[in-house]
Amino acid sequence: MIRASVEDAERINEWFWRDSGRRGDFTAFLSDRMNVFLREGEGGALFVWRGPGIYEVHVMFEQRGRAVIELSHRMLDYMRSETGAKLLWAAVPVESRHVIMFTRLMGWKSQGFADLPQGRCELFTGE
Repeated sequence: MIRASVEDAERINEWFWRDSGRRGDFTAFLSDRMNVFLREGEGGALFVWRGPGIYEVHVMFEQRGRAVIELSHRMLDYMRSETGAKLLWAAVPVESRHVIMFTRLMGWKSQGFADLPQGRCELFTGE
């Protein structure tokens, strides 16, 4: 597991395209040292700093099944020990059933739904 830098932006942009079908540019996120992108293989997780100990999470994993659960736990352990993360949250589009299932398997709790710019999302928190 490696903490990505701004030099990894193009690769991460491609992973975002692969997983979402949308274009994005993660250069600004990676330029801000408060944000963290942890990568392994051809994927990873972005932790966007939202306040002291609070991070918004976005995942772009190539791994599946047990491997992604284990990797996710390692990444969360890193975030807690290295950044002081205490509260993690995610907004998952309701049509992304596999991501909702993954989030629940990780032990995250649903906090209801919201209509956001990217569409209707289920909101989750993990500690």
